[in-house]
Amino acid sequence: KIEAPRRKIVDENSIIPDFGAQAEQIISTAIEEFSRSAPSTSDDTVASTAYALKLSELETTLDAPLQVLYLRQLALLREQALSSYRSASKASESSDYEAMLAADAQFLRGAESSTRKSSAWTYDSERSHLQNVMNEFAQT
Repeated sequence: KIEAPRRKIVDENSIIPDFGAQAEQIISTAIEEFSRSAPSTSDDTVASTAYALKLSELETTLDAPLQVLYLRQLALLREQALSSYRSASKASESSDYEAMLAADAQFLRGAESSTRKSSAWTYDSERSHLQNVMNEFAQT
């Protein structure tokens, strides 16, 4: 299930609009399938603990490659927003400040829809990098 988004993001350099929801679904589906096939642990605390540990391991195992794709997607979103900023800042009716706000908002929308809600994923660093690059560009 991870292969399709990997192909789109890495091989095609394409942005997946709802990547966060897709990543969440990949993990949820795997956990549900594991839960259905696992034996009952209701009366056995050792088995219950082992089951909880396996669920955590499964999520971590799936989260790691999805987070790598997330970071790659953020880089694509940053470049897309930067391109929009450069185009808008060249237009005579648009100020650099307005272009920065629009590019930042564009990045923010994409980053929020790309973030898996039940994860520790964050886009703060990529957003900060985008803002720094735009500020440097505006000063030249």
